[in-house]
Amino acid sequence: EFGDGGAWLPQPPEWRDRTAARQLADPASMLSLYRLALRLRRDDPALGDGPMQWLDAPDGVLAFTRGHRFTCTVNLTDRPIPLPAGKPLIASAPLEPAPDSDGAPALPPDAAAWLRT
Repeated sequence: EFGDGGAWLPQPPEWRDRTAARQLADPASMLSLYRLALRLRRDDPALGDGPMQWLDAPDGVLAFTRGHRFTCTVNLTDRPIPLPAGKPLIASAPLEPAPDSDGAPALPPDAAAWLRT
């Protein structure tokens, strides 16, 4: 997976799934997540530049908007949080319905999401 010459240094077997070749084939990989984020940012100017406004959020949560069309929410807590209204564009972890909600998505702990608002 490193080409004809192999790896420069020995690689532990548990790193096998971290190669670019493996990650390219996995739509849930970190590489695929980054490629999607870069494509979304390239295709929508609101994701790259423009006025940013911090939103009120509970302790352990960062949230901001750009251009009144995009919201970024980062959950640094140890529990799921409900996401603000909007269409999820990308998330660093799977979104599931928030507890005690009508199916609105929740952001898991230690995760981030971009939403179209």
